[in-house]
Amino acid sequence: MPKEVIRETRTAAGIRYNSKCKNMDIVTFEDYTILKGSLPKFMHGSNVITLPFNEISATIQELSNQLERDVSNALILGVDWSTTISTNYQPITYYSILGETYPFQRVPYKNSLYFNARAKTLLFYDKGKEARINGNLLRNEVRWTNLKKQGLQFHDLAKPEVFTMFTRQWLDVYQSINKIRKPMPKQINNQKDFNRFLTSVGIETLGGKDGVFEIVNNLHSQGTIKHHHKTRIKQSINNLIQNIACPSNLEEELNMKFSEVAKKHSYILH
Repeated sequence: MPKEVIRETRTAAGIRYNSKCKNMDIVTFEDYTILKGSLPKFMHGSNVITLPFNEISATIQELSNQLERDVSNALILGVDWSTTISTNYQPITYYSILGETYPFQRVPYKNSLYFNARAKTLLFYDKGKEARINGNLLRNEVRWTNLKKQGLQFHDLAKPEVFTMFTRQWLDVYQSINKIRKPMPKQINNQKDFNRFLTSVGIETLGGKDGVFEIVNNLHSQGTIKHHHKTRIKQSINNLIQNIACPSNLEEELNMKFSEVAKKHSYILH
């Protein structure tokens, strides 16, 4: 039995013990036990950093030691596969480019974004706010809630092929999301900022900075504007585009960082 018994309840099925082992929630019945909690939090006190593959076996052993019983053969009922990504902008900036994906239902909240489906959930939220940590930290999780029929046991997570399977499925779910190319302001504090944002959106419709610079260069070549006017206009354009988070840049950033995480945690599918 775990040492920290929080509650003892008599049920028709017998006595049920609700306990804690570090961050792990434990429900113990006469003939089986249910464990629920974060492995990174159990080992390191925080789940901001993804638990690496080479620590899985040690984590299972430590949990067995703490509970004074072998949990390596425990049946896996559900898995949360997650990571925290450091982003260039605040996490909420990225939600608007994440569109629909079948068979999930997209459900936006104030500070998070959920995609719900039967026996599976995908979510994005601001880990910095949740953990009260400075910085732009985007948390992404895929939750499988009905894995009993898969017959996976706890020790299977320490197998490279199983760890990689979950990692690749996690990436596949992200990649299935339709990315929306909608410009978003980096920061709006007043009407002037919003006007600058609208102007910068117009710049994007002309092909971005390069497209506008081409127009300016043509006007200069035709003698319509002088050299010093061309220089001032280009400087003005550079200042304006600093006020917009280009949707293509947001998508490229997320795609790159999600792929980097998948490659780091995949051991047979590089």
